[in-house]
Amino acid sequence: MQQDFKNNKIKFYNEKLLNDTIKGVPEVHEFWRLLSICHTVMPERKNGNSQIEYQSQSPDDVALVTAARNSGFVFKARTPNSVTIESILDYPLLGKGRIIKVDCM
Repeated sequence: MQQDFKNNKIKFYNEKLLNDTIKGVPEVHEFWRLLSICHTVMPERKNGNSQIEYQSQSPDDVALVTAARNSGFVFKARTPNSVTIESILDYPLLGKGRIIKVDCM
């Protein structure tokens, strides 16, 4: 995985989940997409740094969003009306660099 989005502070490894993510199992991709969308995290870029740092009152939300980012589903932005994520890795069902914007109701 690319080091520019991976957070090395969080150590998690599950071989089946990793293999299913790489294979493009639809339910696994939906799991990562939901983790990268449904949360209270705000992304921040400090001092012109290209790396996104996640901030939230909930450390659990930060951990889940970081796990999604480490799996290639990067939470990029939140507005009052939308959430934007990006697929970083070249997954069979998503492709690489696909930006997904979810409108909030």
